[in-house]
This record gives sequence, structure tokens and C-alpha cells, in this order.
Amino acid sequence: MTHADPELSRPASSTRRRTGEGAAEKPRGRERSRQAGPGRQVGEDAVLGPRQLYIYWKTYELDEALRAASRMQAVLTGRIQGLQAELLHRDGGSDGRHTVMEIYRHPQGVDGPLEAIIANAAGPALSMLMASPRVLEAFRPCVQPS
Repeated sequence: MTHADPELSRPASSTRRRTGEGAAEKPRGRERSRQAGPGRQVGEDAVLGPRQLYIYWKTYELDEALRAASRMQAVLTGRIQGLQAELLHRDGGSDGRHTVMEIYRHPQGVDGPLEAIIANAAGPALSMLMASPRVLEAFRPCVQPS
């Protein structure tokens, strides 16, 4: 996918990914049961939903960072049909930094190519406001069949 906006074509050099680069994804479907505590099973017959992307980072400039991240998400959702984005923040810690959480969902899930577009979207506008690297993590909702 080609973007005319230079902020969306910047390499992800300022991003860090905790979920091993190039790690193979588990296939969607049923997952084995695991003990979640005394007499409780999780994952039993759980169906995994579409992969979602969570990105968090810290900033000292919360208002400016939220405006820039909102603009970035508006560009992404305007260009990628079906993409949904959400923006959250956690109150500042003792060091004055605020944590910003970007959440991305797509009906078909956030696959590798879409993840790369989102990871690269931060561009100079966000990187100037970050007080930590962007950390990318992917999760799937577990839906218990009725």
C-alpha cells in the first residue's frame, strides 16, 4: 500500500516489538485447556477472534501527543477500509510521563502487512513527542462458544 503522506511511509526504526520479530503465528481455531486456578479452565473450546494490535508509548506532552496520534489514526482509518482505531492514556507517573495506548482492530484481523503500515505510521510527528519507544503487542479475543 502506497501512502502519499510522508508521515505514513517512515521506517519503523523507532519502534520496538516485544513479540519476537518474525515469530510464526498460531493458527486460528481451538486452543488446549489450561488451568486458571483451582478447578477453573481457560481456553477450553475457546475460539480465537481476529488479531488486534496494541501499541503503547510514553510522553511528557500529553495534549500534543494525543492530538498527533488522533490525526495519525484518522489518516489510517480513512485510508484502510474496515480499520478501527482507539486511543487511550494512563495518568502520569511519578516521573511526569503519561502512557498512550493505540488500539487497532480490523474485521479480518491485523495481519503482518497491516501491522507494518501501522507501525510505520508514527512518523516524525509522533517520534518528536515520545519519551519511550513504541511497543507493539498483538492479542486475539477469546470467545467462548455458547
